[in-house]
Amino acid sequence: MRAWSYRATFQPDAQLKPWLFQILRSRFYTDIAKRRLTVQDVDGQFAASLTCSAEQEWRVEYSELLEALDTLSRDGREAVLLVLATGLTYEEAAQVCGCPLGTMKSRVNRAREQLALLLDPPVNRSRTLYAMAACEREPARHPLTT
Repeated sequence: MRAWSYRATFQPDAQLKPWLFQILRSRFYTDIAKRRLTVQDVDGQFAASLTCSAEQEWRVEYSELLEALDTLSRDGREAVLLVLATGLTYEEAAQVCGCPLGTMKSRVNRAREQLALLLDPPVNRSRTLYAMAACEREPARHPLTT
């Protein structure tokens, strides 16, 4: 069947037997190559190791982090990147920036607080509590009843 499908490649003046053996030889090497690439995975452990988790959430969080970093002041962004991203100590970061140690610590602290607010803003509970307290103080009245 394979020879029939490749009949267009046969040269009329060539011998048939070597041409057929060439087809068989090519098929043999193709099968060996396929077997080498095929992994026997009866229990599915290898296939499970090939899966990867979804990146969508991570990419969204990463872009939000980059946007939040852009809103920081230049000094705050530099301080937080030196200490948190590159892993320098406060002393080493202060030497890089040419500022006192206390200044570096306060810059990093302010930048952390700003990033925390930008990335995970707290629920404004004071307004909610105030609104609940107002409802409890005055019962709801229907406009037609007096």
